Amino acid sequence: MSINIIRLYATAICLIGGLSCSVARTTTFSVAPRAITQVPDSLWDESGDEDTIGKTRHNYATEFNALKYVLEDRYRGYDDTFRKKWYDHLFLGFGGGLHKDLEYPGYNLSPITMAHVSVGKQFNPYHTVRLTAGLGFGYYEGNKKNYKQWQGSVDWIYSLSTLMDGYRPSRLLDVSTVFGFGVRHNTTNIVDNHRTRYEIRGGVQGKIFTGPQGYLTIEPYVGIKSRHLYNKFGGFYGVNIGMVYYLHNNLSIEDRMRYMKNRPEYVDSTMQWHPQKWRTPWFAELSGGMAWCVGGENVSPKMGHSTKMSVGRWFSPSVGVRLSLGLTSATWDKTHEAMGEQDEDRRAMLSIPVQDDAVVDLHDMTADATAEALINPLGFMKNYSFDQPFNVALAFGGGLSWIMREQKTHLRTISTFYTAGLHLSYNLSNDLQVFLEPSFTNYNYRIPYRNIDAVKRFNAQRVVVRLGFTAYTRATNYRTRKQDDYEAPRIPLSFGLGAGTMLFNTKKTYEGAAFNYNAQAFVEGHFGKVHGVRASFEYLSINSVAPDNYTGTTEYGTEYTTTGLFKNNYKRGFVALNYLLNVTNLCSGYQSNRMFEAELFAGPALLLSLGNSTEPDGSIKVNSSHTMSYSPRKYNTSPLMGANGGIKIKMNVAKHIAVTLTPQLYVVRYNPDMLGVNMLKLRTFQTLNLGVQYTL
Repeated sequence: MSINIIRLYATAICLIGGLSCSVARTTTFSVAPRAITQVPDSLWDESGDEDTIGKTRHNYATEFNALKYVLEDRYRGYDDTFRKKWYDHLFLGFGGGLHKDLEYPGYNLSPITMAHVSVGKQFNPYHTVRLTAGLGFGYYEGNKKNYKQWQGSVDWIYSLSTLMDGYRPSRLLDVSTVFGFGVRHNTTNIVDNHRTRYEIRGGVQGKIFTGPQGYLTIEPYVGIKSRHLYNKFGGFYGVNIGMVYYLHNNLSIEDRMRYMKNRPEYVDSTMQWHPQKWRTPWFAELSGGMAWCVGGENVSPKMGHSTKMSVGRWFSPSVGVRLSLGLTSATWDKTHEAMGEQDEDRRAMLSIPVQDDAVVDLHDMTADATAEALINPLGFMKNYSFDQPFNVALAFGGGLSWIMREQKTHLRTISTFYTAGLHLSYNLSNDLQVFLEPSFTNYNYRIPYRNIDAVKRFNAQRVVVRLGFTAYTRATNYRTRKQDDYEAPRIPLSFGLGAGTMLFNTKKTYEGAAFNYNAQAFVEGHFGKVHGVRASFEYLSINSVAPDNYTGTTEYGTEYTTTGLFKNNYKRGFVALNYLLNVTNLCSGYQSNRMFEAELFAGPALLLSLGNSTEPDGSIKVNSSHTMSYSPRKYNTSPLMGANGGIKIKMNVAKHIAVTLTPQLYVVRYNPDMLGVNMLKLRTFQTLNLGVQYTL
């Protein structure tokens, strides 16, 4: 009996010793299992030769289960710390996807484009609860009914990866099951046509680790819903793609130790795995560029322009989100418009020359609201830093657009769209980047028929190449690490001059107009290294070609009226008073040797009319025996109040001299007598000036 007891104790000792060795071999840090109770005595004496079992019975293991640490021949990180304060492991989620209902034949409901937001809490390594709200749009094929879906759900998420291989929040791919129930409310644009349904769904979630607070998710699902019609049930399926942002660092203590051991020292010094705000920065962007409509009835060049303003946040070095507002105008088609239309017999009798047709560019204008996910492939590298010279990101998302397309019937409609692009950037200085971004956008919209209860669905594609600037933020504690060598100037004034050209949105353009140009002068006063005021005057020379009536008189005194093209020139001036903000110093701290800086300005503006002129276009033909007269159009000459804003990029080439690039936008109220520019019920003027600035 005593021999069997000794064998049993020896087996237990070997098992515990073997497990300890296994743990020590396979982990990158030394953390004893919390379930092992340590006491001063040892199972072996100092020499290691004598069995001391007989000396004490107080050395024992409590609540120790070897299966928690061994899975076949692999070590499972079961004891990674899970923080349990109420604010730990809270997260926000957002994204989009496609949803398809399985309906009876003839229902013809299109796939629904969904956008969703969520909030959730992970209660332990296995279980997570999530609340989700979503909004979707679709349509019925072949009729005018648009389909809108509001949706809310409660989901339980169970981590299969943690079950099979232990809790490790930095695992590259975590696979979980998703089970939930919810309610949806569907409406159409037909009065009293709405329905409330209940649903149960199940799916699988793949969660891709990108950083201490950011994850990407891909979630296919299937489910059953109540039809609220004859008490029958229906099925559905879909997929959601989104991002998860944890409000606090989601890594366990052990996970941080593993990563810090494998990170270069200079990356650790930036606390990549204990991220400060500047490691996951907010950012703002302003960009403009060229736009092309793809397709159309005419294959001639269809170039236009685009302006875009964005704000966003990087959740980790790998993933972020960007929200944008943009205006784009491009020629989608060309047409010919007959000039000098007259009855053929009357034309022959009066010897009226035949006028050439006018070539007209028909514009496709959009006002877009966009939400995009940003994926930075370089961010997965262990030595990545936002301060490296070159950066690249993939951008994809969607949104809503107000389309204004000029055609035989003026199209004004709401559209959904998808977009994808490539963001290539270069660091001009700390936290100031210049970027080039080609992108492709697909718009989906409808045009209703007038004589039947149906619509026709359309797709339109656009390619845009934008050049812009990005300003990043850094936390105050980082900005104050460097010595503040700012010295207030004796006279804090700057003077500047610039000149350039204009870009503005129009319904359609008659070809043959002269080149538009503008010139600007400004003075700035600085209150410290961040704030200031700016006063400016900008002169604009706007040229257009438009049809108008004129009167011809024959040699016998007979008068006739016909139409021809006239060249118009509008001389305008903007006086503006703006608040000036140096965003580079604000977001990244002052540096006296910084070469590039960005300054935002905004404020009221006054539009002045400085003169107008009109003259016949060279295409107008008048018989040698005829005389021609016309009454110049009455133009608006009273001042108009508006607003303006812009950004000035400075390149400091000397202590007091800088080269400036200034894109600027003016907005004034609508006036029907102001021809040549048009955007909804406002008049917009977009200018771009290259200049020089001298600081006292």
